[in-house]
Amino acid sequence: MSLFTSALAATRRPGRLLRALARWAVGLMLLAWGLVLVAWLVLHWAILPHIDDWRGRIETQASAALGLKLSIGSVQVRSGGWVPAVEMRDLRFSDTRDREVLRLPMVSAALSARSLLAFELRLSSC
Repeated sequence: MSLFTSALAATRRPGRLLRALARWAVGLMLLAWGLVLVAWLVLHWAILPHIDDWRGRIETQASAALGLKLSIGSVQVRSGGWVPAVEMRDLRFSDTRDREVLRLPMVSAALSARSLLAFELRLSSC
């Protein structure tokens, strides 16, 4: 059966076309949810437990963005559900002459659910 005849047959039976479209829609939705679940598992089991290993890289990128030298004492992650919270301790900001400009004993942040939906980085206070 050619593509033209199958399309012609589908127009004769609209219920069949609707069922096929519904199957595709459900399949795509299940695929999307499956990808979200895999991403969440990778985040919680592969990335976040090793966040302190990336402290140097975080310091370098934040220093370049801020124009000040940043030093972080420790980075930890608390996960109480779908959205993890990052906790950084002993943050020190220094100027170009290595003088301490600002010291924060603790900073805690969590990704906002709105930021995940908007694909933008927005932080909410914990």
